[in-house]
Amino acid sequence: MLLKGLKYSLLAASVVLALSGCDGDEGNKNAAAPAAKQTVKSTAVSDNAVKDGEKKDVKETAEVKDFGSLEKNASYALGTMLGSDLKANFVDANKKLEIVVDPDLIKEGFVDAIEGKSKLTREQAIEKLEKFQEMFEKKAKEQAAKKSSENLQKGKDFLAQNAKKENVKVTSSGLQYIVNVEGTGEKVKAPTDIVKVVYTGKLIDGTVFDSNAGEGKQPIEFPLANVIPGWTEGLQLMSVGSEYTFFIPSELAYGSHDTGMIPANSVLIFDVKLLDVKHKEVKSETKPTVKEEVKDAAKEVKEAVKEEVKEVKSTIKETAKETVQEVNKKVEPVVIDEVDIKAELAKEPLDNKEDAVKQ
Repeated sequence: MLLKGLKYSLLAASVVLALSGCDGDEGNKNAAAPAAKQTVKSTAVSDNAVKDGEKKDVKETAEVKDFGSLEKNASYALGTMLGSDLKANFVDANKKLEIVVDPDLIKEGFVDAIEGKSKLTREQAIEKLEKFQEMFEKKAKEQAAKKSSENLQKGKDFLAQNAKKENVKVTSSGLQYIVNVEGTGEKVKAPTDIVKVVYTGKLIDGTVFDSNAGEGKQPIEFPLANVIPGWTEGLQLMSVGSEYTFFIPSELAYGSHDTGMIPANSVLIFDVKLLDVKHKEVKSETKPTVKEEVKDAAKEVKEAVKEEVKEVKSTIKETAKETVQEVNKKVEPVVIDEVDIKAELAKEPLDNKEDAVKQ
């Protein structure tokens, strides 16, 4: 992130960061299905969303400062954009990893560069930032591993205590669930079924990370095979009209993958109401036995040989016909005339006539 930005002007980097932030918000609005196998996109109002709303109100009511000219206003606006991006993507990001950067030196370096009296060449600046980036990535990996391990242990402790509750049932896979309402409608039969649900997803600390429940929201319909294993297994326990609460171990959810809204190795809690199910028929294909496969192969070979022989015979017949035609063209017909023979015999000596007749 940091080093890549050095290849462009600060203004271009600022615009790219601003646009990338917009793209991320739009992605959250277009969440396709709950508990998707790869990513989770929130449709619920989270703490961050509330904070964003508060910030928006502040911006709308803030006094607009005028610096006297279009150039001066643009200069200050550019400074605020660059400063905001640096704060969010550099200062605050490093603070989370307990890395302290000096804002005063950032300002000094910024001003020096604009005035053309930087204390570092571009190559020296890149070298120092590359070393800093290595430290940042190392610390980030260490912190992520630590949080992942802590979440894993917290999840195990939570599930162990939760399983002791009287109304909690546990499957062989480790999935835990509570039957809040047992429906009387059609039952989910297979992962190929398409289900229609209303749900709310929470972490074990109560944080809502995804939901389509509540006023103004619509039920969602999706193939059961397209969600995390905990959902695929859990909904097959339900009938239409049922309302269950699932406690899904991390290994049946996202495992060590951090989705942003859901930290790595998190146990997930889902309140789910099943509204409808559609069964998708899958044609079963029985594999042929070895004997049948050999028989089919032999049949194919026999048919192929038969066709080859037929083709060879046809070729021979055509060739013979063409040969006869060619011979007939080259051999002149011999016509024997009896009158001519008698004339010729008359010219021969008498003692040879008898022999000629005999011949």
